[in-house]
This record gives sequence, structure tokens and C-alpha cells, in this order.
Amino acid sequence: MLPVTLSNSEIEVALSALPGWRQEGSEIVTERKFETYKEGLVFASAIGWFADKAGHHPDLKIGYRKVEIRLSSHDTGSITKRDIRMAQGISKL
Repeated sequence: MLPVTLSNSEIEVALSALPGWRQEGSEIVTERKFETYKEGLVFASAIGWFADKAGHHPDLKIGYRKVEIRLSSHDTGSITKRDIRMAQGISKL
């Protein structure tokens, strides 16, 4: 059974409790900035460990002193509760 796609209003309510996250089409996105490139790599690695444990994997873009995180449920091509839960977990890292 596929997860249920969230409505735009459900996404808006969920993101209001997640500072720095925004909706871009069928994804929720945030970017974290760091003092050094290495700090960004350590953060991306922590996301990797968390994602494997959760069984839900974001798309990560690692740049110079920043990491962009994009979440979408690939099996539905939309934003689901899995993405919101993952964003909540990442926000605590």
C-alpha cells in the first residue's frame, strides 16, 4: 500500500512547525550552512545514518559550506507523512 499524498494545506501546516523548510513542487527542501566544508560533510553523513535507519532517503547536494536536503516520496511522486517525519528528524540533527 502506497503512502497517502498530503494536501497543500496539510504540507503548509506541517512546514509551519519546521523552520527553514519550504515546499518546491513535489518536494520539501531546506539548506544548512556551515563554517567549514568538513562540517557540512559530517552533517551529510549524519543524515545518511539517520536515513538508513528510517528507511527513507533524501536527495542531498553538498556544496562549499552548505548542504541542500530534498525530500519526496519517490514511490508516490509526492510529499507524504514520511517526508514530514524525516524532515522533523533531520531538523533535530
